[in-house]
Amino acid sequence: MRTEGLNREALQLAEKRRGILEFVDLAARDWPKLGIKQRQGILNTLEFDLPYLRPHELKLVKRTFTEKGILKEDELDNLIKRGYQVDGIRQSGTSLKAIDQTNLDKLLKKAIPQKGFLKQYMDLFSEVTDTPEAFLFWGAMTTVSTILGKNVWIPWEARKLYPNIWCVFLAPSGFRKGTGIDIPVLLLREIDETGKLLLPQIGSEEGLTKALDENQGQDAGLVRWQELSKILRSWSKKQSWQAPQEFWIDLYDNKPLKKKLSSAEFNIPITSVSFLSASTPKSFANFFTPEDLEGGFFGRVYLINCLKKAKYFPIPPSIDKKGGLDELVNHLKEIKENFTGELSYLRFEEAFNYWAKKVQEEHELGFLDSFYSRIETHAMKLAMIYEATLTKNAEIREESFGYAVKALEFLVASAQPLISEEIALSEIEKKITQVAKYIEEMGQVPRSAIMQNLHITASEMNNIETTLAERELIVVQDESSMRGPSKKIYIWSQNL
Repeated sequence: MRTEGLNREALQLAEKRRGILEFVDLAARDWPKLGIKQRQGILNTLEFDLPYLRPHELKLVKRTFTEKGILKEDELDNLIKRGYQVDGIRQSGTSLKAIDQTNLDKLLKKAIPQKGFLKQYMDLFSEVTDTPEAFLFWGAMTTVSTILGKNVWIPWEARKLYPNIWCVFLAPSGFRKGTGIDIPVLLLREIDETGKLLLPQIGSEEGLTKALDENQGQDAGLVRWQELSKILRSWSKKQSWQAPQEFWIDLYDNKPLKKKLSSAEFNIPITSVSFLSASTPKSFANFFTPEDLEGGFFGRVYLINCLKKAKYFPIPPSIDKKGGLDELVNHLKEIKENFTGELSYLRFEEAFNYWAKKVQEEHELGFLDSFYSRIETHAMKLAMIYEATLTKNAEIREESFGYAVKALEFLVASAQPLISEEIALSEIEKKITQVAKYIEEMGQVPRSAIMQNLHITASEMNNIETTLAERELIVVQDESSMRGPSKKIYIWSQNL
């Protein structure tokens, strides 16, 4: 079965390469009579497609483009390089490793200990909600990071490294992303009746500055936004009222800040702010670019993807506050009271150094560079959280570091589908991919239904139909009608 799958993938890749070369030939032929927007659209598509070609095929493309005066050789090299970067392709001739929900589930399972708070959290809430396990797990990790706040730290250069982490849940509507955020909020309210662990949901820089001012006594806690897309939209439109990414970066890095706003001066002390938010992949991609992903803000954020729900509860059971919930709350209170002070990493320092050097040696430039540039701090933060849930020892053990590495492996894989299937695609390719997935899910579907449900114009549909047919992904059939003209039906080719 595995051999058959590999053969099918090889045939699909060969077919894709053939289609790319045909597209290049057509583009070169028609280039002189194309408008500026049409030319840019072709280049956008090629930026995504060219990295799939083998070295000798790329040489053919270079010769064609340079002879026709379309692009100089160095310009085409830069186009191909950008394609590698946004698509996560490591080198010419290799395709992006497919990441599906099965892959993500396997990686997540390795990151969950079989004892302690995290296991209890997963066991309890997986029975009372159909929220994906990835959202439950990272909600649990963020809950612990919030509880720890500034209670524990590791000496790190000229500062203290605190275990605050930032997570964004990514999935279509109906995946209970909000529930994944609401559960940590519920637990934090049970632990701290004063409410100081829950920071105000304020988006403006002035509002956040006032909330975190030293006189308010809120230098650690959780910020949660149910919809990150609103913040992304404001950043993309450069709205002045919204706290900029630089402000959030300083908070993540635990830097003290002094600000003068409305003739008043505010002092933000060293903070340890954790963060939970959510978005649909489509909304995320609408206000996001590959360049954003390499910025400092998203190098600090964990993108938690769920591609497919494992279960569905029409009426989810209520959480039993007198049962397992009380046990979780008590466990968190114990962590808060007994896990404090400076933590040592001597027990796994040698293993950490070996791992970090290996990661940097194996990492190819162009894929999650900003995240990888902070991989060491991510590992330390996660190791602190794991140790808090397992033993509460002042000396972090190799077991906790091992789980941190597994969690990072999940995070890298989790970010990949969003990059390759949403952000990196040109607008044309996004619609082609969207229609292809829709037809694959339905098996067969009328053309009119696709246009209506996916909001695609007739002109766009003509181009998409031609592309999918040329790639031999669909078969187009006419269905006769007694009351009018025949209707086109699209059938997913693998179903025939």
